[in-house]
Amino acid sequence: MAGAFAKGVSALHLSRLKRRLGHFAVGALGAAMALPGSISIAAAAVVMHPTVSDYAQVSTSTTPPTQAQCASATPVKRRCFAPQAIQAAYNLGPLYSAG
Repeated sequence: MAGAFAKGVSALHLSRLKRRLGHFAVGALGAAMALPGSISIAAAAVVMHPTVSDYAQVSTSTTPPTQAQCASATPVKRRCFAPQAIQAAYNLGPLYSAG
């Protein structure tokens, strides 16, 4: 009988401990979110570097450029793909038909 009572008491203490740790975690998270200085310093340290170095705008038209326009692009010749070719390559027909 004493063993069952001891298990009940330790379970009570364990649940109380879990509850207190949960309250502490929520409080610590709230305090960390309230400190804008440390977050903004970490965000300011991130510098993005694009890995694309040879991009070229082929056309400002709203329609896709023709293959002739892509081939005449400078400084690097391009190969353009029509939307229909991309849809066929990635089998997008069933996706589009499903909505």
